[in-house]
Amino acid sequence: MNSLKSKIQTMVVCFLLITSQLFSATITINGKVVDENNNPISEVNIYSGTIGTESQIDGSFTLTVDDQSIVSYSHIGFNDISIKASSSKGIIKMKPSILNGKEIIVNAEFGNQYLFDSPSSISLLNNKELEFRNENHFQNVIDVIPNLNFSSGTSRPRYFQIRGIGERSQYTGEGAPNFSVGYMIDGIDFSGIGMTGMLFDTKQIEVFKGPQSSIYGPNAMAGLINITTADPTPFYTGKSLISIGSDNLQTYGLAFGGPIVNNLTFRLAFQKHNQDGFRENVYRNLTDTNKRDEIFYRAKLHWTITPNISLTTSNILANLNNGYDTWAVDNNVDFITYSDEQGMDSQKTNASTVKLDFSNFFGANAFYQYTSSNNEMEHSYDGDWANNDYWLEEPYNFDPGLTYWEYKFYDKTIRDRKVDSHELRISADFANIFSYTFGYYLSKTNETDDASGWLLGGAADMLNSEFILNNRAIYTQISSQINQFNYTLNLRSETQNTVYSSTGLIFDWDENDYMDLPKIKNDINHSFLGGKFAISYEVSKLANVFASVSKGYKAGGINQNPNLSGNSRFYDPEYNTNFEVGAKINSDFVSANITFFSMSRTDQQVQISSQQEDGNPNSFYFYTSNASNGTNTGAEFDAKLKLMDGLIFRTSVGILKTQIDAYDFWIDDSTMTILGNREQAMAPLYNFALGLNYQHASGLFADIELTGKDEYYFSDSHNQKSDAYQLLNLTAGYSYDKWSISLWGKNILDKRYATRGFYFGNEPIWNEEEGNHDNPDKLYVSYGDPLHFGMTVKYQF
Repeated sequence: MNSLKSKIQTMVVCFLLITSQLFSATITINGKVVDENNNPISEVNIYSGTIGTESQIDGSFTLTVDDQSIVSYSHIGFNDISIKASSSKGIIKMKPSILNGKEIIVNAEFGNQYLFDSPSSISLLNNKELEFRNENHFQNVIDVIPNLNFSSGTSRPRYFQIRGIGERSQYTGEGAPNFSVGYMIDGIDFSGIGMTGMLFDTKQIEVFKGPQSSIYGPNAMAGLINITTADPTPFYTGKSLISIGSDNLQTYGLAFGGPIVNNLTFRLAFQKHNQDGFRENVYRNLTDTNKRDEIFYRAKLHWTITPNISLTTSNILANLNNGYDTWAVDNNVDFITYSDEQGMDSQKTNASTVKLDFSNFFGANAFYQYTSSNNEMEHSYDGDWANNDYWLEEPYNFDPGLTYWEYKFYDKTIRDRKVDSHELRISADFANIFSYTFGYYLSKTNETDDASGWLLGGAADMLNSEFILNNRAIYTQISSQINQFNYTLNLRSETQNTVYSSTGLIFDWDENDYMDLPKIKNDINHSFLGGKFAISYEVSKLANVFASVSKGYKAGGINQNPNLSGNSRFYDPEYNTNFEVGAKINSDFVSANITFFSMSRTDQQVQISSQQEDGNPNSFYFYTSNASNGTNTGAEFDAKLKLMDGLIFRTSVGILKTQIDAYDFWIDDSTMTILGNREQAMAPLYNFALGLNYQHASGLFADIELTGKDEYYFSDSHNQKSDAYQLLNLTAGYSYDKWSISLWGKNILDKRYATRGFYFGNEPIWNEEEGNHDNPDKLYVSYGDPLHFGMTVKYQF
C-alpha cells in the first residue's frame, strides 16, 4: 500500500513539473537604474530567485525571468526595492536610505502587494533604516510604530498591544495560548513568544493595524507583526557586525550567501548578543542576574526547480538563556535588586518552514507552505523580590525564628510549545475582470505547562497542564479593478477544537503533606467567520485613498483552575469590528500615510472572579470570562520628507481613545468592586517619534530621534497608571566603501520610564498595634533600559 502511495505521489510531482514547463511564460527585461536625480547607478544587484545580473556603468541591465516573479534591486546606500516582473522595465529609480518608494512590497492580502496600493494601515521599517538605527532586537523599534505598545514582565517583549488590544502576560491560570496580536518571522507563527525578534540581516518589518483574522486567523484580531529576513541571492554577498558598549554589551553578527549550484542559492545568518541587563543585585553581589545571553542562527535555501516551480526553506535556531531579576520592593531608580533566588527567562527555539511556489500552472498560481516550531521556555522569578535579611529590617521585622516560616516565594513555569501548520493556496485572474484566491489552512498547537509556586491565587502549589489546539480554515479573496477603483473582499471560515487536561498538588498544612487536586479534562469547539471589504481609489500616481470594514476574532478557551464550576470553566470568543479610512502619498520627496479608525469589541475577554458555592466566602476564583464590550478609536500617521540632498525628516504619531464598559471584579474572597467605564489598559492616548537622518557625500552620517508616549493604565483590575515619557537617541558615524563605523547612544537623557506595573501587597509590614504583619497594596513598577551607549563596526562584502 505504501509503495503504491509513493508511486502515485511521484507521478503527481512529475505531472506538475511537466505541465508547468508547458505553461511557462518568461519575459526579457531591459531597463536602466537611476537615482532620484536621474543619474545612473552601476553595480546594482538585480535578481529574481536564482537568476541575477548587475547594472552597467550607464545603469542599464537585461534579465530574463518568469513574468509572475518579483525582481529585487540592491545597492549600498539605497533602499532595497522589489518590483513585479511585469512592471520592472524602463527606468528603475532607487531612493537613498530611509525614504520609502512606491516599489516597497509587503506581504498582504495573501501575496505580494505594493505598500502604496495596500488598503490598510501598515507601518514599515526597511533594511537600511534598521541598519542606521543599529538595532539588534525588535524591542528597540517598538516606540517608533504608531499605536504599538508592549507589556514587560519578561526579559524581551513577548506580549504586544495594537490599538490598545493585546495580552499582558501568560501566567498559569490565564487560559489557552490564544493571542490578539500575531507575531511572525518568515511565515512562522511566534505569537505570544516574541523573544526571538533578532534583527540582524532582516529585510523589513511590517506592522499591520486592525483585524487580520481573515488572512492570518484567530491570533491576529488586533493586528500582525511580520518580520521578513534577507533572502538568498544568485551572487555571493554578505555582511558582518561587531558592537560593544556599556552594560558589558557585546554583539556579533555574520551573514553570507550565494549560489551553491545552478538554480540553488543559500543564505546563512548568525547573531550573538550579551548584556548584563542594567541591574545590580546587592544581596548576591552580582551585576548579571538580569542578563541577556542570546544566540540566533538562520539558514535559507532557494531552489528554482523549473522556471515555474521554486522551493524555499528556512530554519531558525535560537537560544535565549536570559536571567530575570527586574523588580525591587522599593521601586528604586538606581536599578538595585535584592533577590536571593535567581530568576530565568529562557527560550530555545527550533523552527522551520518549507514553501513551494507554482506559477502559470494551467493559468493559475499555487502556493504551499509547511511550518514547524518547537519552543522550550522557562519563566521563573523570586516572587518576594528580596531576602531574609531584608525582611528582618524595619519596617518589616519579619523574623523566621518567631514566625516559624520564611517570607520566601519562588515561581517557576516550564512551558513547551509545538506548532505544525499546513497551508495550500490557489490564485488566478478571470478574463482580466477580477482575480481570486482560494485557500485551506490546518494547524495543531500542543502546549504543556509545568508550574510550581503560589499558583491560581493559592489554589495550587504545582500544576501540570496541557493544551491541544486544532485549527482548520478555508478562505477566499476576490479583487477587481474598475477604472481607478480597486475592490477587495476577504472571507475566512475557521473552527478550533481545544482540549485541556491537568493534574496538580496543593500542600495541606493540617496533614503536612501534598494532596492531589481534581483532575481536569475538557474540550470545547468554536467556529468563527471573519472578513474584510476594502475600496481604494488612485487619485493620481502620487496619491491613493482607501476605506475598509473588517471583522476579526479571537478564540475562546478553557480556564485552568481545577476548582472552577462547570459554568465558569469555559469562555467564548471575542470579536472586533473595524472601520477605516486613509490616504497614502508618495513622491520623490515625500512618503506619507494617514489612517482613521473606529473599532468595536464584542464579548471582550477579561480577568474576573465569581463565587462558586453559595454561602462559601472562600470559593472565589480568578478566571477569564466574557464580561464587557469596548470601543477603540483613533488615527495613525507616518511620513518621511526629503528636506535637502542627504537630509531626511521622519515622523510617526499614534492617537488612541479607548473605552471599556463596566463589569464586576472580585478583589478578594469577600470584596467586590465595579471596574471598567474608563480607558482600557496598555492603551496610551498618544505615542510619537521624530527623527532627522543626514548622510553626506563624504561618508559622514548622523541620526537623531525623539520618541514619546502618554500615560496609560497598567491593568484592567486596578486604576494605577504609568507616567508619560520621552526618550532621545543619537547616532553618528562614517562610512567608506563597504565599511562603516558609528557611535550611538540610547535614552541619552537617562529617563526612568515604567514598562509594567503591578498593584498588590508584597511587603509584610509589621503592625505594632495589632501585633501582626499587614500586606498593604502598593504599585510596583519595572523600568525600561536606562542610558546606554556603544560603538558598532560593519563590513559588507
